[in-house]
Amino acid sequence: MDEAHVLLAQDQRLTHMALVQEVAAARRDLGCTAHELTSAHEESDQCLHESRGVVTPPHELTG
Repeated sequence: MDEAHVLLAQDQRLTHMALVQEVAAARRDLGCTAHELTSAHEESDQCLHESRGVVTPPHELTG
């Protein structure tokens, strides 16, 4: 293999590794966003129930 092929192979490996890391970071971010959205939804539901005079017991808030 000549030097150009070696460099190309190294570049492809590094690019692949970088993309794998980016996907992992995006999945973590998506998981955090989903958790925050769920929490906000639960809080909104609780406020709605309270505004109607219905208090949701804490054990029912966890799903």
